[in-house]
Order: sequence, then structure tokens, then C-alpha cells
Amino acid sequence: MKKTILMLIIVFASNLYANCLPKIQEDIKLKEQKLLFSKLKQKKAIKVTALSTFIPASIFWGVMGKLLIDGGTILSSVAVGATFGTVVTGGVVGVVAIPMITYNQILKGKIRGLKKSFEVIQASEDYDYSNPQLRRLYKKVLRKHKSLTVEELVSIINTENVMTTFCPENQISFTFNKLKRYLNKELTQEDQLNLVF
Repeated sequence: MKKTILMLIIVFASNLYANCLPKIQEDIKLKEQKLLFSKLKQKKAIKVTALSTFIPASIFWGVMGKLLIDGGTILSSVAVGATFGTVVTGGVVGVVAIPMITYNQILKGKIRGLKKSFEVIQASEDYDYSNPQLRRLYKKVLRKHKSLTVEELVSIINTENVMTTFCPENQISFTFNKLKRYLNKELTQEDQLNLVF
């Protein structure tokens, strides 16, 4: 608590006011552009892989079907070729698409986390204690710090926002989980300092 009050005095005394919200918005837009580009790349890769695999696999298995089914018609060999070609193509497309889908899911998670942290910081600036993300963060931080009030949490968030802790230079801004971990760490250090003094 003493640390928080000291930080507030320093900030207000120097008339320094910075804000992480524009940087977080910029990071969200950048991640959304990456996600869009990645989805387009994924569609193209799946189409190319499917076509380049299906045609040769179908021809190969069609010829093998004609040889294996002695006396079979052309239609039966085409059916065998198409069936096995589809199976082989599905496996190859899966191998190509799964890493891309996983990457897209990771990007979506980071975008959601950035949006939640944006919402928390904005709510703390407006002193909107009814904001669901701020309440959620408060409940998560309250598990380790039982004596913490919402007002103290909002004060800490505003102080750290003014000091641009949540949006370091040349790095991505804090997501919701990183924000939660940082606040838990800071409050733990503050509790340890209070025990010493």
C-alpha cells in the first residue's frame, strides 16, 4: 500500500500522464492482421496440397486397382483410385493444416487476452467497478491477497498504466493472464515489504 501511495505521489507530482490503451489497440490490430493473413495462407496451402496430392494419388491407386481387380472395368478402377486418393489427400492435408490451425488458435487467444486487458485498464480509468473483466481480475487476485479491495486494485492498475508498465517498448502489451500474474507478483512483493516494516 505504501508503495502504491508513493507511486501516485511521484506520478502526480511530475504531471506525467501516459496511457497504454492506444498501444494495446495497436497490438490488437496487428494481431488481427496477422490472423487474417494466416487464414488466407492456410486456405491457399490446403487447396494447393489437396490438388497436388489428390490427382497423382488417384491415378496411382486407379492403376493399382485395375491391376489388382483382374477383369475389372475402368469404372471400378476409377472408384478405387478416387477412394484411396481421397484418403491419402485427407492425411496430407491434415498434416499441412494442423500446425496452421494451431497457430491461428494461439493468435485468437492472444487477441482475446489483449482485448480483456484493454477492457480492464479502461474500466479502471473510468472507475467502473461493475465491469465484468475487472471483477474477474479482482476475484483472481483476491485468492492470494485476501485483504485487497477493488479500489486498491484499481489504484494499482491506474498507477502502473500511467507508468506504462503494461505496454513495454518493443514488446507486446500485457494480455489478461500476464496482467494478473504481474499484479500478483507486485502485491506479493508489497506484502513482504509490509511484513519487514
